[in-house]
Amino acid sequence: MATLREIQALVHGVLRRETALDAGALALGVRADRLGIYRGFVAQHVTGILAKLYPTVRALVGEAAWDELALAFFREVPARSWELNACAEPFAAWLDGRVGDGGLHPFLVPLAQVEWEQFAVALAPVEIPDPAGLDRLVLNPTTSALALPYPVVRFLVDRGDDVAALSPATPMPDPGDEVALLFRRHGTHHVGYHQAGDDLLFALKVVAEGVPLVAAADLARVPVARGEAALRRAVAIGLLLGPVESALG
Repeated sequence: MATLREIQALVHGVLRRETALDAGALALGVRADRLGIYRGFVAQHVTGILAKLYPTVRALVGEAAWDELALAFFREVPARSWELNACAEPFAAWLDGRVGDGGLHPFLVPLAQVEWEQFAVALAPVEIPDPAGLDRLVLNPTTSALALPYPVVRFLVDRGDDVAALSPATPMPDPGDEVALLFRRHGTHHVGYHQAGDDLLFALKVVAEGVPLVAAADLARVPVARGEAALRRAVAIGLLLGPVESALG
């Protein structure tokens, strides 16, 4: 008689598709069709989460190739958390190991990083203070910065939210360094993403170092009016919170 550990190992092999369904059902003494239902559930939990969290990668890969890719990820990266969404977190790193395999473009890796970070920032257990109650400028506490080797934000902005218009025939961008800033807007779970251009980097520097705008503009050798515009833009998009006037002194 098989031990409990042996039965668990056999079931694990069947569910992860490492053991043939018919052979596993015979060894367990159950019907293959009934066991197959559970095997399908387990795989679909992971592949379904991938499809939900990486829609742009999925569209660029194409349905047929995506199905194979998602199933390969399921086989090779065992779920290690009771929280289903967490099963998809290693996808970008796993994808990086398959670049060039089957024609996968390296742009898909930083794109996957951004798509995961959008989800992580949206559900980050961080309270965003009400800007109306602040007497000084502060950084949005949900802000995440990603250093990327491709202009992912520019690609996403240029194409809007029309994922359905993307396909494997969509041209991929050329390599180019980019810092992506992602943050959740106050009062919503909407996550904005922006390129960290000179204006936003200037605004972050003012807040991070607590330097008055006039002094910061002088150090950066930019006109004060341009520096103020950078602060106002950072507040308008939700990257900074609080009154711009607090930094004008």
